[in-house]
Amino acid sequence: MIKIYLIWLAGILFSLLFLIQIGLIAYKVYKKQAKLVINITLAVVFVMIAIGCISTAFFLGIKKATNTKINYEKIGETIGETAADVTANSYKSFKETWNETVTENDNKE
Repeated sequence: MIKIYLIWLAGILFSLLFLIQIGLIAYKVYKKQAKLVINITLAVVFVMIAIGCISTAFFLGIKKATNTKINYEKIGETIGETAADVTANSYKSFKETWNETVTENDNKE
């Protein structure tokens, strides 16, 4: 798991280096300095490394998650029970509010 975190951290660091290079390129374009080749090359290299590291960490995390023994039936039951409780409470609240509103309107007439 530590490898995944380290690869993810490397991806974030190279993303920051890419953003710094983009900032330098924008600054040099604004100041009309002609030497942009090294900055553009570094920006491309940094973004490729960042994408590689982050995607590798993502896929390693997915692989690790799928190798664990998860009881999907139990998770489904828990999610279903929670959703049913929320729906039932929402309906009960709606029904009470509806009855109060109808009663208030009947009393006004």
